Amino acid sequence: MCELHRINKRVHRYPLGVILCLASTGLLILLTMVCMSGLSAQKPTRIVVDRYGEFICEVRDGGVDAEAGYWPLNPVPPRIAATVTAIEDRRFHFHPGVDPVAIVRALIQNGRSGYIVSGASTLAMQVTRLQHPADRTIRNKLIEMLKASAITIRHGRARIMDEYLRRAPYGNGIRGIGYAAWIYFGKPAEDLSWAEIAFLSAIPQQPNGMNPRTGSGRVRLVRRARRIIEIIGDKGLITKEEAGRAWNQVAEIVLQPRPVQHPETVHASLRYRRLLKECGNILPENMTIVRTGIDLHLQSDVAEQARLCVSTWGDSGAGNAAIMVIDVRKNAVAVSLGSTDYFDETRAGAIDFTCVKRSPGSTLKPFLYALAMENGIIDPDSRLPDRLTHAGGFRNFDGIWLGDIPVHRALASSRNIPAVELLRRTGVHRTFGCFADLGFHQYEKECDHYGLGMAVGGLPVAMDRLVSAFLVFTNKGWLKEYRWYEEQPVPPAERLFSEKTVQWINRTLSDPMARLPSFPRMGHLEYDYPVAVKTGTSEGCRDAWTIAWSPDYLTAVWLGRPDGQPMHNVSGYRASAELARVIMDRLHENRRSLLNDRESAAWFTPHDAAKSVVEVTLQESIDTGIRLTNSIREPNPSEPTARIISPESGAIYIIDPDVPHSNSTLLLSADIEPAVPAVTWDVDGVAYATVEPPYSTEWQLIPGHHRVRLRIPSVGSISETVSIEVRGNVSSDSRDHL
Repeated sequence: MCELHRINKRVHRYPLGVILCLASTGLLILLTMVCMSGLSAQKPTRIVVDRYGEFICEVRDGGVDAEAGYWPLNPVPPRIAATVTAIEDRRFHFHPGVDPVAIVRALIQNGRSGYIVSGASTLAMQVTRLQHPADRTIRNKLIEMLKASAITIRHGRARIMDEYLRRAPYGNGIRGIGYAAWIYFGKPAEDLSWAEIAFLSAIPQQPNGMNPRTGSGRVRLVRRARRIIEIIGDKGLITKEEAGRAWNQVAEIVLQPRPVQHPETVHASLRYRRLLKECGNILPENMTIVRTGIDLHLQSDVAEQARLCVSTWGDSGAGNAAIMVIDVRKNAVAVSLGSTDYFDETRAGAIDFTCVKRSPGSTLKPFLYALAMENGIIDPDSRLPDRLTHAGGFRNFDGIWLGDIPVHRALASSRNIPAVELLRRTGVHRTFGCFADLGFHQYEKECDHYGLGMAVGGLPVAMDRLVSAFLVFTNKGWLKEYRWYEEQPVPPAERLFSEKTVQWINRTLSDPMARLPSFPRMGHLEYDYPVAVKTGTSEGCRDAWTIAWSPDYLTAVWLGRPDGQPMHNVSGYRASAELARVIMDRLHENRRSLLNDRESAAWFTPHDAAKSVVEVTLQESIDTGIRLTNSIREPNPSEPTARIISPESGAIYIIDPDVPHSNSTLLLSADIEPAVPAVTWDVDGVAYATVEPPYSTEWQLIPGHHRVRLRIPSVGSISETVSIEVRGNVSSDSRDHL
């Protein structure tokens, strides 16, 4: 009885322990399966094409050497799903990720043959293996089965099918049938024929052995594809007629050539890769074909013209060129040429000059005038001084002073002295803030670092930012970021200038009469259809710019030396304007006859209170210049007085380390009333130069504190002494020409 009692106590005690043990084991298995059931999202390769669907580049997750593809199929085409299950996993819709029937069959086959004939892999097991490749061992096979069951339970069969078709290898580094269909046949997967489906479905079994682009691989591939057609025919997926037709078509399949990147698009391709990687988490996953506004044929033509231009001006020091074209109506990049030849090391061709900051010369002047007009500092009837007394150390590109000139002529003829005076009136800090709004800088340096030099190119700007800003004049005053590709997220538009101000800028910069006398008629700036143009040339002719825009297109051209050294007489007007004219004519060849009076009127219409641009004639400007010149050169016997105009007392000048020392000079200028035959400039108490009217000379900058004064030897008069400081730090405060 005692022994029986002890047995009964054990029996009553065991069920609880057994239950706890089984529960713990089940929970452990469940947690293990949950951990094993994850499916990592592989980012799809994105194909970048031009506006007509021609290949530009592809953006792969992991770099250019990574495998490409992983395109999602949502939904999976039924014909593809039926074919894959027929040849890879016939009981796919019934088993829980592992097929017991297939396992038994594989054990029997492998046992009879003495080696592995079949692995009994289901689609779920293949997905597991594709996601986490491992050696083919018994242990790894068991883990693979467990994971396959887990992902089937957690994600369902539809997701497994999608993942398999997204990850399966199709030879030549291609992953996924969607990408394979595009690369091999140039069509989406849902448009594949039965022959093409069988052709592609055969590859994953031996991606290397059945490579469709090799002779021997294609023979094996055709043989396997025909076997697949027989299988799906036997299963009743297709009719006998369809099977017979597909069986014959397999051998006649012609593959698309491998997509080739054009050499003129290397810089643009690198930019697209960067942009798409930055926006990778924002763009929809099924956006595998990225359509852009680029026109490859136009890009090729522009590249050829750029090479010709650099060759033409090569003897004058031109080393490279960069060009951007914006389709104004579509607000899209149509051309982006970073250099004439990416692979030309002698010209630093690998540098994308569309995104390199260079001195913009006078190209920023339209924004200075627009800002001043918006703030009531000038109006269309205003006049600005173009006088030596307002130079402040700056000079005009032609060395001529025109006196007080109409504001439209000051802008159109790109006079430096009126621009500097306008910047003084507007305020350097207010202008610096406007330039930040336009995207020219992000406050990397203080405003005082650039000072009045901002009026003539002292603030370095990259072409892509300059282009974005100039689109303000095509968008009626709205700052609206252009798109590199369709669906690109861009910030909301922001109004910077009124439509009235923008219309005045466009009218001024598109009228050849307003450019006189600085620019002659019938030159590269004059078009026979509505085009506004602004040129710019940096100090020493290191950069030659032209921005030309119409109601349809905006073209930006830069010509210069990669090493930043001076060119010889290569200006925006003489060199880059000619190239811009060729490009604009090419762009408008189909529209020039269609530009109607309404568009032209909208482009040229003056303000209600504005005088006509041509009211101030060429003769008036020439007479003004002659009158001023004669008044300077004509001596007067009256007692003269001397006043130094440049430099200003207390001024600080910073030497640009990128500029040759021989070119780092300061203009010494003075106002002598009445005129005298000659004056002598003293620097630090030593006679530096004796000069005749107009009494100006260049002094080479030397670091340190200096005293400058002016003497009139004929009468013994001496001006007040001006103290200045020259620093040897880095500075971009260049004084630009045009």
